[in-house]
Amino acid sequence: MKGLRCHWLVLAVALLQAAASAHSQGQSVEAEAAVFSRHCAVCHQPEASGTPGFAPPLRGPHWARLSSRDDYVTRVLLFGLNGRIEVAGAEYNGVMPAFAAIGSEDIAAAINHLARLNGGTPTHTPQAVERLLQVPTSAKALRALRSELMKE
Repeated sequence: MKGLRCHWLVLAVALLQAAASAHSQGQSVEAEAAVFSRHCAVCHQPEASGTPGFAPPLRGPHWARLSSRDDYVTRVLLFGLNGRIEVAGAEYNGVMPAFAAIGSEDIAAAINHLARLNGGTPTHTPQAVERLLQVPTSAKALRALRSELMKE
């Protein structure tokens, strides 16, 4: 019986360490969803389905291409995007404001939430966001990167 208790204790400690490690690497799933809801859903809708003619959907086949390079989506959130883009055959010509002011942890959380909504694995970290923040990117450069990613 003593061995069984020891086994359960070791298992409990391992689970607590795993949970602590996951928490230290980013926000919880619920917190990530709350960040998206607070900063993104007003335009892109709670399920990231977009607002026709105003804000493009952030779900769908185009997401896999745009998120294939970690830097594109992160840079759009950090520096904003304006000008004409096309998503799923619909044209959008507006302004996505820069969100650098919300902080690298919340930006990583919003992108991780989108990854989950699109059936992917959340991999973004606040540290990666901070590194990209050090290299400002223009909307023109982001549109060119988008075009390149959508052709692949």
